[in-house]
Amino acid sequence: MPLNIRLEVIPMVDIIFTLLIFFIVSSSLVVYNESMHLTLPKAMTGKPSPKALTVSIDADSGLFLNNHPVTAVALKHRLEATILKNKELQLIFQADHQVPYSLVISVLDLIRQAHCSNINLQVERTHDTSVLPSK
Repeated sequence: MPLNIRLEVIPMVDIIFTLLIFFIVSSSLVVYNESMHLTLPKAMTGKPSPKALTVSIDADSGLFLNNHPVTAVALKHRLEATILKNKELQLIFQADHQVPYSLVISVLDLIRQAHCSNINLQVERTHDTSVLPSK
C-alpha cells in the first residue's frame, strides 16, 4: 500500500506573505534623524530616543528646533507655547562635540527658562572605553 503524502503549499505561502507584510510595515515606521549632520559625543550608556522635540546646536554654533534654524529668543517662545499645550513634553537636546561648553549650558538654561524639565541629552552610543577620562 503506497503512502500518499502531500505537501500543502498554500498555508506556507500565506505565512510568507504575512511575514513579508509585517516586515514592510515595521521597517517603514523606523525614522532616522539625518537631516542635520552632527558629530555627537560618545557614551557607553546611550539609548535611542523616542519621538519628541529636538533642540540642536551644530558645529558652527547654529541653533535649531526640529531641524529648523531658530534664534534663542524664538526658541524660548516656541518652547513655552508648546509646553503650555503639553506639560509632559519630552525634549531631546543634541550638540556637536565641538560646540563650546558655555554655549551648551546657555541653551540648556534657556530651555529650563521655558519651563521644560523633561530634557534628554542625545549621544552616539559606543562600546569604546577610550572616551572615558583616564583618571
